[in-house]
Amino acid sequence: CPDLFPLTIHGEEKWVLVISMGHQRTQYFTGTFDGDTFRCDVPYQPVKLLDQGFDNYAGVTFNGTEDRLLVAWATSWVYARKLPTGVFCGYLSMPRRLSLADTPKGGLRMATPPVAWPFQEEPCGTGDLPGELFGLKVKGSGAATIRLENSRGQHFDFGVNEKGEIFIDRSQAGYKGFNEYFFSDWYSKISAPRYYEGEWELELHFDHSICELYADQYTRAFTQLMYPDTPYTKVAVAQG
Repeated sequence: CPDLFPLTIHGEEKWVLVISMGHQRTQYFTGTFDGDTFRCDVPYQPVKLLDQGFDNYAGVTFNGTEDRLLVAWATSWVYARKLPTGVFCGYLSMPRRLSLADTPKGGLRMATPPVAWPFQEEPCGTGDLPGELFGLKVKGSGAATIRLENSRGQHFDFGVNEKGEIFIDRSQAGYKGFNEYFFSDWYSKISAPRYYEGEWELELHFDHSICELYADQYTRAFTQLMYPDTPYTKVAVAQG
């Protein structure tokens, strides 16, 4: 699902090539395009990923919109045919608005904020979650783990680790019996270095069995599926 389009940063036009790779993630390159040939203008290593999670794939953008908007298929071919959802078989990510950002630690990177905040603004200060559809914003500094948990002891963790990496961990998040790869460490425990220094802000969108986590001014994103046996009802924060 290749896509090629221009974006502007600091008054300069850059072309972006987006390609969904065989390892079930989406890679992007920045460069120039003369109408015939795209030329990447920076080394392709380390790989630039549109989303660090394994459940954001084959995204393409819309023509005819004022902004460059992308929607992706929110699952992985590795386990897509075995998801425990009955006749419901497929997700789409939230629409994201694409732009380029100069980051202090990562150079030129794609920022992918969701087009809209889809939840009612109701601050949650008690540790109780409002249901199976909610959004969370967490600000802090240093290492911290944010945990969503249910009455069966299942929990989903995300946060910033001691290495200064954004992380996400669904290994204990819910039902495991449908696929051997889904809850393996490779597909469940994902981390990525930050592109900014100092304090951080994490933004999580959760909808029953899918989450989208954003960090570092939306230059980091993680999309992951999970299947808790009962809804998450509590949120807790642990420093360090």
